[in-house]
Amino acid sequence: MNGLKHYFKTPETYTGMMLAMAFQLILFFVWMTAYNGVNDRLENLKVAVINQDHSVGTSLAKQLNDSLPFTVVEQTSLEISHNQMNMRNWDMIVTIPTDFSKQMQEKGTANLEFYINQSTATLGKSIMESAAKQFTTEVNHQLNNKGIVGNIIKTNEVAGFTPTMIPLMVILASFVGAMLMSLQLNIATKKLQNSTGKWDLFLSRLVINFISSSLSATITLLFFFIFGVELTQSVLITWLFQALILFTFLVVTQMSLIVLGKVGPYFNIFLLATQLVTSGAIVPRALLTEPYQLVGNYLPATYGAEGYFNLIFGGGNLVQDFKMIFAILIISLVVTTGKLAYSNKLVKALVARTALVK
Repeated sequence: MNGLKHYFKTPETYTGMMLAMAFQLILFFVWMTAYNGVNDRLENLKVAVINQDHSVGTSLAKQLNDSLPFTVVEQTSLEISHNQMNMRNWDMIVTIPTDFSKQMQEKGTANLEFYINQSTATLGKSIMESAAKQFTTEVNHQLNNKGIVGNIIKTNEVAGFTPTMIPLMVILASFVGAMLMSLQLNIATKKLQNSTGKWDLFLSRLVINFISSSLSATITLLFFFIFGVELTQSVLITWLFQALILFTFLVVTQMSLIVLGKVGPYFNIFLLATQLVTSGAIVPRALLTEPYQLVGNYLPATYGAEGYFNLIFGGGNLVQDFKMIFAILIISLVVTTGKLAYSNKLVKALVARTALVK
């Protein structure tokens, strides 16, 4: 077992073991603290009620407010509320039609309309659909089964299960790929730093990141084409968005390694776990603990997931997502160049001081 002895004399062996354990510990810690008490924060989900029947509808609107565990707000315009829901300001819209009372009197049955936006996290859609069915059942029970029908209308709907997983899948694959690539480039940089200038290496890494991002975006679109994924935007815009996401992930993970040194890989694992939670691709961000909601505002995966919901399902503000990701990219580049410049000055100062001592 001489090989075993040699392995345990190599620092990389311990680094690998620590990274494996850190990945598990960080993932568990972040996910458990972020998702703890999700059901206690259902009031953060928002429902708009459009009451167009001021007879029975008034009491029904009050009942919605009293029985649903969400924040229920009465609105006057269905069109405005739909536009706001497309921007993800509402999780559901409930409409009480103008002829609701008349239909109940003449036919003994009437319809309630529940609009649920499909361009959002799967859990949020599921919660709203269950709430709509439960409320309809409760009202019918109170009215001795007089026949109220709850029509669930899914807006921005796309057929199939696969599209619902694309935002999470792309974010996960892109960031993990960026982590691994940045780590390998960092190792290569250390081997080249004695023969090539610091800024030359930095700019070269950016060029490599750009090439890799471009190729990845092309491969992503190719898979979309193969599996018949329909897009709400042009191929060019989707390509640009994916290229920007991966390039930003590469710059962010590179920043961690340059600024934090040996701690960088662990910080990138923390970023991975945090972004999977705060992106809103799995659980609506409104249901997370407050610190994670705040942190998510400054992480690129949040806007990457929102952007892909926009690209696959529609709705949202893709231009704003582009702007936020680009802003994070610029800040990361500034921090990285600042660290490199500071390190360069520090080295020169040490050299100068050594020369003076001699």
